[in-house]
Amino acid sequence: MPDSSLSLWQRATAAIGGAVASAIVVNPLEVVKTRAQLNGTSSIRLVARNEGVRALWRGTSIQILNSLPTVGVYLMTYDFTLKRLSEDRVVPASLMPLFSGISARTVAVCLSSPIENVKTMMYSGSNKAPLTIVREEISRGGFKRLFRGFLPYFWRDVPFSAIYWMTLEHTRSYIMEQLIQDRAVVSNNDMAEKWKTTQNSSTNLSLSSRDLLLTNVASGLTAGMVAAFLTTPVDTIYVNKISNSTVVSSKLARQRSFTAMELGGNIVRKHGILGLFRGVAPRVFKVAPSCAIVIASYEMFKRLIWTSTSNSNDDGVRRVMVEEQTSETLEDVKNSVMLELCGDCDRQDECCCC
Repeated sequence: MPDSSLSLWQRATAAIGGAVASAIVVNPLEVVKTRAQLNGTSSIRLVARNEGVRALWRGTSIQILNSLPTVGVYLMTYDFTLKRLSEDRVVPASLMPLFSGISARTVAVCLSSPIENVKTMMYSGSNKAPLTIVREEISRGGFKRLFRGFLPYFWRDVPFSAIYWMTLEHTRSYIMEQLIQDRAVVSNNDMAEKWKTTQNSSTNLSLSSRDLLLTNVASGLTAGMVAAFLTTPVDTIYVNKISNSTVVSSKLARQRSFTAMELGGNIVRKHGILGLFRGVAPRVFKVAPSCAIVIASYEMFKRLIWTSTSNSNDDGVRRVMVEEQTSETLEDVKNSVMLELCGDCDRQDECCCC
């Protein structure tokens, strides 16, 4: 069965399964990263000592909810876009992952911006329930306030996605060239064919489950580290904008709302250029394993679903074949018996035995 036979809901299940696992495992690093970008320093031990261990998982519920658009829709849109580009070839093959990543993340950002804002406020230290934050935000500036910080969020996540998928697909393709037994397919110089091969890796049984897992973990870690580091400055600006940080004086903050560019300039003037990279270590250490967990879980869930569905279909095919063979055997036996009884009969066509 080809990978394309996986239904929309099967792909969604695989994607969300990876997102839930990632949200639970790496949530403490997200909390530490956000605090470091706001306050200049933070650590898991510091947060646990001052606020309790439970504070490290503050916002986990909203993070899991956020995984529906940011991971579920995102991964499915990426798969669909890359598949169409590989077939239509309207852009250079080497850039197909870049365009697919941009398209998929644009959709995800538009759907998830309000949830991302609520999540960021919870990570920054708010003890309020998500619905309370939503109501307060709407009362302060209407529904549009829920999309506050959309541009820095967009310019953080969309370039991240472009860098991530370009790095991941090239890394994954290289590793699979060394592992998949059918070298003629993977070593094809046609890049579009390579992307099809990596997309179908979850159903390629010449690649063991162990190799599939390790390939995606290694590729996800590498791509996540590169993309997280390069997009940290925009992430710092976004976090400060959403969390009403004190990078500008409270008097100025009351006078007007600062744009992303102005916030970036204020951070540089106050902390230097390195101020834009505050929290880079926890961001990289949070994002890289998160990317690895999501992509590896997604591909492993796809293989699990494909294998179980394939086995089910194979059982059905075998049952049909057995029934057909049994029917043919019974027919042969009947014909043999009639031949024995009526072989010398002059009225075979009218014989009751026949």
